[in-house]
This record gives sequence, C-alpha cells and structure tokens, in this order.
Amino acid sequence: PGVSLLPAFGHSPGHVMVKLDTTSQGKTQTAYVIGDVIHHPLQVEHPEWSSQFCWDAKMAGAMRQTVLETVADNGSWLIPAHFPTPTAVRVKSGKDGFWLEDWP
Repeated sequence: PGVSLLPAFGHSPGHVMVKLDTTSQGKTQTAYVIGDVIHHPLQVEHPEWSSQFCWDAKMAGAMRQTVLETVADNGSWLIPAHFPTPTAVRVKSGKDGFWLEDWP
C-alpha cells in the first residue's frame, strides 16, 4: 500500500517512476521518485529541453510537463535521480512556468 509504479515515457522504453503516498494524522504526503524524467534543474523551467539521453525528445518533454503539472503547488515532493543536494524538492508554478521552491 502506498507504492505505485507509473509509466514515464520518453527517456527510455519501459521507464517508470515511483509514486509514494503516506498518511499520518489524517494528512497524506506524496512523493514522486522520477528517475530520469528530469535530468537537470534547468528542465524544470524548460521542460521542453531534452538531453542527448532522451530516447524520444518530444515525448520526454511532454512527460516532464505532465509531471511538473502534477506536483506543482500541492506540497508533493519531486525526487529526481540526478539533482545535486537537496535531491527532494517541491515545485511552484507561475505565469511563466515552473520553478523549484526553496532551491538554494
């Protein structure tokens, strides 16, 4: 319970991310371990930017956009594989796109 595998299209065939849900004192917290969906913090501001490691750049950009829309502004944690410390971040949205909340 509380652990789900979700498809994460674009990086490589069969790539998935892990959704973690926990409830304590009636409050649910969610985290997404996204692996290689987002390689670099710049892709939060520019989800359309792909690296040479994306198997399908267009699909990978669309997946990044979907993930960012899913986690933005609701307190969910985003845990990418390749970010420097801090590796768990929260995302905010604005009229110009997304950015990392409290990023150093």
